[in-house]
Order: sequence, then structure tokens, then C-alpha cells
Amino acid sequence: MITLLSDNIISPLGVTTAQNLSAVRQGRSALTEHRHEGMPDAFVASLFEVPMRFEEGLIRTIEASLEEAQQKGVTIHPASQEVVFILSSTKGNVMDFERIGISAQRVADHFGNPNRPIVVSNACISGLSAQILAMRLLNAGHYRVAVVAGMDIQSKFIVSGFQSFKALSPDPCRPFDGDRCGLNLGEAAASIILMKQTNPAPADWKLKSGAIRNDAVHISNPSKTGEGSYRAMRQICREEDVPGCISAHGTATLYNDEMEAAAIDRSGFSELPTFSLKGYFGHTMGAAGILESIIALHAMEEGWIPATKGFEESGTRHQIHVTHGEEKPRNTDVLKLMSGFGGCNAALWYTKSSVVDNISLENEPGNLSSAFQVSLNPSNMPQGLTSFYRQHKAVWGDYPKFFKMDPLCKLGFLASELLLQEEAEQSGVTRFEPREDRAIVIFTRSGSMADDKAYMETISDPDNYFPSPAIFVYTLSNIVTGELALRNAYYGETSCFILEEPDEATMQQIIASSFQDDGIQSVLAGWLEYEDEQHFEADLRLYRKE
Repeated sequence: MITLLSDNIISPLGVTTAQNLSAVRQGRSALTEHRHEGMPDAFVASLFEVPMRFEEGLIRTIEASLEEAQQKGVTIHPASQEVVFILSSTKGNVMDFERIGISAQRVADHFGNPNRPIVVSNACISGLSAQILAMRLLNAGHYRVAVVAGMDIQSKFIVSGFQSFKALSPDPCRPFDGDRCGLNLGEAAASIILMKQTNPAPADWKLKSGAIRNDAVHISNPSKTGEGSYRAMRQICREEDVPGCISAHGTATLYNDEMEAAAIDRSGFSELPTFSLKGYFGHTMGAAGILESIIALHAMEEGWIPATKGFEESGTRHQIHVTHGEEKPRNTDVLKLMSGFGGCNAALWYTKSSVVDNISLENEPGNLSSAFQVSLNPSNMPQGLTSFYRQHKAVWGDYPKFFKMDPLCKLGFLASELLLQEEAEQSGVTRFEPREDRAIVIFTRSGSMADDKAYMETISDPDNYFPSPAIFVYTLSNIVTGELALRNAYYGETSCFILEEPDEATMQQIIASSFQDDGIQSVLAGWLEYEDEQHFEADLRLYRKE
């Protein structure tokens, strides 16, 4: 079983989990008005009073989690090969244009860890995706301990992007409320240490299951029916499973809350106590899935379900049970939900039950084999990506959206089209037939940095300030997976990982672990890297469960 050994939260509400939990129970919020230099408009957010660097926050929260484990009588040696570091972040040190993988390596080096750190950059679900990956790698026996930590800094880059979408509320947010008008951003660093144990104590939290599914509808707008979130819940919840509460994403944007309410209702959970923590912490992005899991588990441990701060009267068409005040749980099982740009959705289930189904590793192949492979680089695309698209348009048909994509998405689109066209021709597979049994797993070094630079040009001059939502949405590295899911009507898992090098062993471990989700029968996976028109590389393969 995978158990939660220790955890920590550092936020404007406190530097320990206990302090943050107490603040939530007291109804305290850190949301207040702020201004960033060079930005014309103020915004409401939860920000550190003294700015905290990205790596500093990760190191501090990991150190605190290691210390708590020690206090519980368990010594974790972070320099051991049995320990893997998994970090979750959407943008890392984006204002410095530094690759997240470099920051991750510094964090791992600080603790002397010999393994390559893995960065999960899966938009707003990154914190849950990181826990799901940790669970899978531990189940497969690759490691004994996983240190999972997340953080994002709400810089001018991030704030202006959400402002460009008109997504920020001028007041403290009101999740699921009829008067909600947008989200608030937040800063935090949070960490969890997970361990594989044969005979955990009855009081231990067990990470029972988790799943990721895509809406396959739009890269920035959620499905009106909550398709991806519903499918993720359906994958991990058996008919008899009823959690004690649902920790919702609950951003307080008009469409996210409506989508999430629809998914919860479709899953048969409309009567279950559901809460959002965004009114206390704001949306902490890469830290959110970890922070909100920790608060939910500790609150349930103490026998209470948090109130949804800012919620007064329901404002969603699908009526669900949003907590107005503190409530008592029916049992200690926790269902955690997150959704994000790129159409990605995640669901995670923690329990205290001593009866937990062991994850079957029969679905995970011992050795991966791929039937189809495509490699692209400047040598076979000398005139660039757009020219290559035009040359081959007759093969895969006209797709005008290609011209709106950032370079990483264009590269992923071209490579996947060649790969999937070959599959269709040789295997008789019907293109564009909706399917949930195929995952998309992409690895990259620079992510969307080419688009980051393009977006920065729109906000660097205060006298010529024009943040573009059309550019900003492509500054998320996982958008390429959303584009591929949308193009091919894939409702399965979509995940993006950042590695400093195309480490074949690590990549193979992650791809193989995707098959632990018994709904996945094949994985479209590989390396995508784009720096400029003279430096790019695509190596995509199609893996099937034998």
C-alpha cells in the first residue's frame, strides 16, 4: 500500500500544516489587493509578504516534511537511490526564463539525491498528477519513497495572463456561488512524502487510486458536461464507493464551477459534502493539488469538513452540496478533484480503510515495445514546421487551427499526424474515432519557452502593454497534449513531464506505469523539444499493451 508519511504547507497563512489548517478552521483568508510593477491594474491574491524564490520554497517545504517524518520515528535518507523527487509546477522561474528542470536538479542536488528529478507540468492538475505518478512508481517497485513537492510564483507573467482571460475576480472569490465572477491567484509551497508499506498502521492515510482524463473539447474552456472530470471519477470509483467528502477544484470562475458541478452530479455524488479552499489560499497552481489534499486529509482526521469560504447561495445549474459552514464527515475517505487548461482533469482517492485493493501490476508491461515510431528534426524539415505542414496537408486534411499553435504544439501535431496516419494505414484503425483507452505522455526539456518569450514581449513595455490570451494559453507546456487529444478525440490520460535530458530509463518507467490505469490500452508517448527553427526534435512512438 502507498501511505502518506508526512507533509508540510508554507503559505501566507502559516509555515506549517497545523498553522494553515487552523487558519482554515477559523475562516481566515490571505486574499488581499496587490499590485505588480509595470501592470496597470491591481488584483486580489494571496501572496507571500516577503517574496520567496521558487527553489527556496521547494527546499523549505521538503525539509519540513522530512523533519516531520523524523519526529514520527521514520528516517528518510533523501540521498538514497530508493527515493525519487517529483516536483509539480506550471511555470517555475518563468520570469528568469530558466528551465524548470534546472531548478528541479538544484533542489535534488541540495538533498544529495542521485536520481533524476521529475517535473510534472500538467497545468492546474500538476499537484494531483505528481501524486498519481508517485503512487505508480512506488507500486511498480522502482522506489520505496517519493518526495512530492509543488510551487508556483504569481509573477507579472502569470497574473497578466489570467487578466487577459478576464478570469480574475476584483474581490475575494466565491466558489460555486451565484455571484462568483472569477478566481484569485495564490502562492504556496507544499509537500507530501509517500512510502510503500506492506503493513501500514490503521491510522495511516492510504493513497488508494487516481486517474487523469481529458475533455477533448477545448484547450482553455472546460467541457459543459464535465466530461474529463466525470471520466476520471468513474475510473477510480466503484459503484459501492462513497467518499466522506469531495475536495473540489472550485476556482470560482463561471465555467469551471459549472463543469465541476455537472461532473459531480453525473457521478451520483450531488448529495456529498463538497468544498473549495480557493477562498483561503487562492489558486496556488502547481502547489494546489498537494496543498488542498493535505488540508482535506488533516481536517477529516480531526472529524470536520471545511466550509467553502465565499459561498452563500448556489449558482450552478447542477445542484450539489457545497459546504456553507463546517460539517461532520460520514466516513474518512477523501475524493480530490482538479481541472486545468489543455482539457486535463484528475481525481484522487485517499482512505484510512485497512481494506484497500492492491494495484494490479499485470497491466504494466515488463518491457515496452512500440509498433510505430516517427522522428523529426531540422534535417528532414529544412524549411520549417509550417512549410512541412503545407507539404503534407493533402495527406491529413486541412486543419486551420495549426496556424494558431505555438511551435511545440505544431511539432507535436506534425509528428503525431505522421505516426497515427501510419497506424491507420497499416493496422486499419479508424482515425478520429473517440476513444478513452489511449493516453498521451509527452516529455520535454524547454516546454513552451519559445512561446514564453513571445508572450513576454506583450507585457514588457508599460506603454505598449497588451497581454494576449491567445499567446498566454500556449505558455503551458501541457497544451500540446490537449491539442493532440482534441485533434484525435482522445478522452484518456494526458500528461506532460519536464526532464533536463531525454533519460530513456526514466521515460520508460513513466510510460509503462501509465498502464497501471486499467482503462489505458495504448500510449502515444515520446520526446518533444523546440528551441527555434534550427533546433528542434520529435521522437514519438505508439506503445500498446501486449
